[in-house]
Amino acid sequence: QAVTRLNSIVVNQLIDRGVPAVAISPFAARQGLTEAVTNAIDMGLLPVTHGDAVFDFDQYAILSGDDILEQLCTGAVVKRAIFVSDIPCVYDRDPASSNAKRISHILVNEKDRSLRQFLLPEDEIPKDDKDESRAREAVPDVTGGMAAKLRAATNAAKNGVPVRVLNAQSLQSALELNDSAFASVTLVPQVGTLLIASPDRESQK
Repeated sequence: QAVTRLNSIVVNQLIDRGVPAVAISPFAARQGLTEAVTNAIDMGLLPVTHGDAVFDFDQYAILSGDDILEQLCTGAVVKRAIFVSDIPCVYDRDPASSNAKRISHILVNEKDRSLRQFLLPEDEIPKDDKDESRAREAVPDVTGGMAAKLRAATNAAKNGVPVRVLNAQSLQSALELNDSAFASVTLVPQVGTLLIASPDRESQK
């Protein structure tokens, strides 16, 4: 109920400011969520949805906001995507580590070892690799945390959608970027971490 209440607050605030927002529940539109969002946009509305517990065949499952955005990047007309985290960008290890390095951009079809600790299944992480082990999140959450966020962001980028992973403090700066700047790997100052399909992947389409 908490996410439903928050969604209602956001929608009402947008409407109060003249934005034609409409709430779309993933619980009700699980199988047709992309269609519901697309229809709302076609009608000149701004769809506002949220993560939630949903029916998945004969049981409940957690459908996170990251899952939803990944799905929309696959089946809807999306020009760019922003995944919001509690850290300003993606790092090559636990950002609390003194030698953590910022990752400015990721070409998603590269086998980038800096993301290996996030994108490999837990049982495939080398047990003796302390740096990679430390890069695992210390505090898990029901939506999968940073590991799930990066998988969703990577899959979105594979569909040709430029993606940025950032925190709330950088959100306004990202929203103010035009499409060209948003997808630029040379953007200065950096706004989060950019994930884009590499030229090799793009040429295969």
